[in-house]
Amino acid sequence: MYRNRFFIIKAVTNMHVGSGEQTFSVVDNMVQRDAVTQMPMIQASSLKGALRDFALMCRDAGKIDNDFVNRIFGYEGEGASTPGEFRFLQANLLALPVRSNQRPFYLAVTQEIIRDLESLADVLNVNIAAQTSDAILNDNLAYITDEDVTDIQVEDFDCQAAKGSDDIKKLFGYGHIALFNDKTFKQITQILPVMARNKLGKDGTSENQFYLVEI
Repeated sequence: MYRNRFFIIKAVTNMHVGSGEQTFSVVDNMVQRDAVTQMPMIQASSLKGALRDFALMCRDAGKIDNDFVNRIFGYEGEGASTPGEFRFLQANLLALPVRSNQRPFYLAVTQEIIRDLESLADVLNVNIAAQTSDAILNDNLAYITDEDVTDIQVEDFDCQAAKGSDDIKKLFGYGHIALFNDKTFKQITQILPVMARNKLGKDGTSENQFYLVEI
């Protein structure tokens, strides 16, 4: 019998999860996107690999032993391999920080994202408290959880108070959420920041400057 857990990954700095496909434009490597929704995401294999690398760092620091790492992630060696006891699902985009004229940022989310989360939680028998109104949202408005919405703009959208937003605030542990309709939110996720990166040599000189789209 599997025991299922949900975890929220919070990116405290810009994050790039490469698609593995090189481009011939300004951007060197695009971010991974879900083939159906075209939303930014982290594939299960990428997520598992990053967590395994972190676990190996903890092992080398003496915080965990090798058997613990192998039990979670599995083992592959000469003439033998064993699967890990844990299964990883892809990490879907739950919210995206967006600009505001009144606050440093709002967390943008959509009805579709919340409904998909509820559906997955139901399949995995995990209890979450997250619901949104089924009201039809205007393309030209952002619906925010703040009570006072006077003169607030989010990503150049005028704002209106969202109804029934307490569950959303509990889910994120943050009180300033902007609810967009699915069409508008997808347009926002298509314009992610492009950040310059530079590989430096041993003498400190530039060996390779490249550009990445980051979440």
